[in-house]
Amino acid sequence: MAKKRAVKRSAPEFYDIHISVLGFREEGQWVAIALEIDLRGYGKTFKKALAELEELMEMQISFARFKNDPDLIFHPAEPAFWGLFAQVSQDRLRALSNAIDDTESEYQVGGLALPHAHEIANFSKDFALDRA
Repeated sequence: MAKKRAVKRSAPEFYDIHISVLGFREEGQWVAIALEIDLRGYGKTFKKALAELEELMEMQISFARFKNDPDLIFHPAEPAFWGLFAQVSQDRLRALSNAIDDTESEYQVGGLALPHAHEIANFSKDFALDRA
């Protein structure tokens, strides 16, 4: 009888809020769009585009807090991007059920967790003005 291979599983992470991200190649570079905020990060790789996007999200949220204007955060991306995100997500789920590796796809989907409030408060210090 063949031994079953154990699958290592890490504890699931639960985030209060996450932002949907669609990634694709455009003009030789990766673009990562935060769909709920309509911000875009760019990079030579998808990881680099995500890193830039994450930094932009932190700055946008910090700035909204500094201005005491939450409406500066929520600006949904165009509906076409939402539709593409839904289609690519479905395709990825189908690929999983068929044991197909589609990590080299021309599109990527996922989510970025928003920082906790105390972390954002630390970012907002970057916008503090010297009133003296």
